Amino acid sequence: MSTSTTGKRGDFAAEPGISAAAAPAGDSTAAFNPRQSLLWLGAGAVVGLSLAGYSLLTATDTGFKSVPVGAVALVNGRQILQRDLDAQAETEYGRPIKNIALGEKKSVLESMIREELLVQRGLEIEVPKTDPDVRQAIVNAVNLVTAAEVEATQPSEADLKAYYAAHRENYVIFGTYKLRDLLLPVPTSADADAIAEAQAAAQEAAGALGPDRSDAEIAGVAGRFGLRDDGRFTQPGENGAPADHEVAEPFAERTLGADLYAAAAALGARGVSAPVRAPDGFHILIVRAHQPKSYFSFDEARGRVEHEIKADALAKAEEEQLHDLRAKAEILIAPGFTP
Repeated sequence: MSTSTTGKRGDFAAEPGISAAAAPAGDSTAAFNPRQSLLWLGAGAVVGLSLAGYSLLTATDTGFKSVPVGAVALVNGRQILQRDLDAQAETEYGRPIKNIALGEKKSVLESMIREELLVQRGLEIEVPKTDPDVRQAIVNAVNLVTAAEVEATQPSEADLKAYYAAHRENYVIFGTYKLRDLLLPVPTSADADAIAEAQAAAQEAAGALGPDRSDAEIAGVAGRFGLRDDGRFTQPGENGAPADHEVAEPFAERTLGADLYAAAAALGARGVSAPVRAPDGFHILIVRAHQPKSYFSFDEARGRVEHEIKADALAKAEEEQLHDLRAKAEILIAPGFTP
């Protein structure tokens, strides 16, 4: 027995990762966004790796004699910035920076110094060249930089509405059917007379059926004319008799095939089709109820619209970044492996 899931209004909410509405001015607690802090931390990690690698490989004297303005520590000339410390502390403690004690900040700074020392050592022994997990982490961190930039850009109301209008099928609530597909089998070896006889019987059976017939009455007509119900659109009812089962329009279309689905669709909300010839015999479609598809309103879909705009923007930004990197890179490919 097949089942399907149908859309219900209110079922879909904003996807994870969609920015909350802007907080009221002056409310730093409401403005705190751990996810954005993580994104910017990822961006800082990539910049940190690059700067650390550069300083390790090219510099012998950084020239720093004291901690520069905007930084809270130097580790072999590599700055740990105040803003990175604040972001890390907010992420670890889940509070705005103004509510994090100095002792807690010092604890976070010590963790960042330990991490910086290990990162620098890893670059010194060229771990990114040999460890696939580290290489993947760097790739992920680079992508986080791009994601942070996209996340920081808020689509306008006009952009959201235009995207919704252009991609309305993304926000569909599938229509549903309650239907029966009754088959009068005809052997492939049947001659013209046998086929004509079967067609006449199917027409008589269609006349005896109706969308308002009870499950027991449909079963009685099916038994009298030798009609078969394979159960694709029913479920066990009382006394084991087939009972209606609501299915989504795409499931009905996929299951019936083009010709039979067209016959069902032509019946509208309720009705019984004329016999439809198919390779396995004559089919009679009974539509007991049909709820046409509808759409989530813009307000209902707003969260997902914003998420999809940003997902599209991210994919485009990543592709442009790779295009730029390829344009600046010297890439030699061995014979036989060229595109």
